[in-house]
Amino acid sequence: MKYHTPKNLAMALSVEASELCEIYQWKDGRDELGEDDVTRTREEVADVLIYALNICDVLGIDPDDCVREKIIINEAKYPASVPRNAT
Repeated sequence: MKYHTPKNLAMALSVEASELCEIYQWKDGRDELGEDDVTRTREEVADVLIYALNICDVLGIDPDDCVREKIIINEAKYPASVPRNAT
């Protein structure tokens, strides 16, 4: 597909992630989520995943492999045994 370049897909993914953030923009964390919020969240998460998977497809990245690799990197970088300061 002509316009499905990694650059364009990454930009579209960013837009969809922003739309996901917009759902929660003015909530203070204690607000109950309404049914509409959950529905909109599902739709935006789906859009984010679609674009992420499209990037993987275009670049020949196996999404399962890269997630597993990143989990290993994160475990080494942020071991569960080390307490974090909550601020």
